[in-house]
Amino acid sequence: MIDCLEGQFGKALKNFADGGARLLAAASGAGVRKAVVLSIINCDQSNAAFYVSKADKERVYENSALETVVVRATQFHSLVTAVFQAAAKIRLIPVFKGARFQTISPLDVASELLAEAMGEPSAERHRTRTIGGPDIRTMRELAEIWLKATGRSGRIVEVPLPGAMGKYLRNGLNLVPSQRTGTDTFESWLAKREDSL
Repeated sequence: MIDCLEGQFGKALKNFADGGARLLAAASGAGVRKAVVLSIINCDQSNAAFYVSKADKERVYENSALETVVVRATQFHSLVTAVFQAAAKIRLIPVFKGARFQTISPLDVASELLAEAMGEPSAERHRTRTIGGPDIRTMRELAEIWLKATGRSGRIVEVPLPGAMGKYLRNGLNLVPSQRTGTDTFESWLAKREDSL
């Protein structure tokens, strides 16, 4: 079983870990031997609500009777793209001060999730695996690449990102330089989506 369910807002966020427990119980009852869950790199080191909920869900998986694998990924290419697209309407492209990203393609993540789910049983009952994109870049560099790839114009503006998420990014907790698993760079991912950007 592969669990990619999200719970970012309101009741879904509050009950995120409980949903994971119910899914694991159903999987166990159906005779599933292994459960793989998608998570976020270093989510247990952030106080941001969504990241706390991800860490809570990881703990549910670690306490399961099933063999489990938590796959922690860096942020998707689409995350920074969404930030740029939302602001491009007013021709300002925000980049978070001090932020670097190691974005990864959802297809690369899906391949790793599938490999874990279909792999042979492990001697370890519960494992955590970390995967990251092929490149580490500043948010400004990603914005410049996005502007060039989309043909849009806009002024890149550096803005502070306060709170737990800002601290997480400034401390580089979203990076895993030793685990460059993905092969689809931000540029190649954008090129494949040229018509939809």
